[in-house]
Amino acid sequence: MFGYPNVTIMNNTYISLRFSAILFTFLFSVSLSAQFITKWETTTDGESITIPTFSGETYDYTVNWGDGNTSTGQTGDATHTYANAGTYTVSITGTFPRIYFNYAVVRAKILEVTQWGTNAWTSMEA
Repeated sequence: MFGYPNVTIMNNTYISLRFSAILFTFLFSVSLSAQFITKWETTTDGESITIPTFSGETYDYTVNWGDGNTSTGQTGDATHTYANAGTYTVSITGTFPRIYFNYAVVRAKILEVTQWGTNAWTSMEA
């Protein structure tokens, strides 16, 4: 009635490749969930956005600006100028303990937070 499943021994290369593919998929998924992802809007060509930080925190982060450009090693505010007006998905990875919206102009450009990521947030105060 209940038997043991048939087990087929495959060559080690296939098993190694299969394991590598599964590991890559897992690590890539973990990496994606670690990102802090936001949507921003620029209304004119050549407009910039600034990721605001708080001077009392320690930062070391990377920004993918959503237009093919990336900034690495950011330790404070990060600013980027977009060639064209539009809506951009901006993702942040690394040490980013707090976003600090102290200027109304910056607050007006962010549309939404689509993913909070896995960072430990130190404050949500503006």
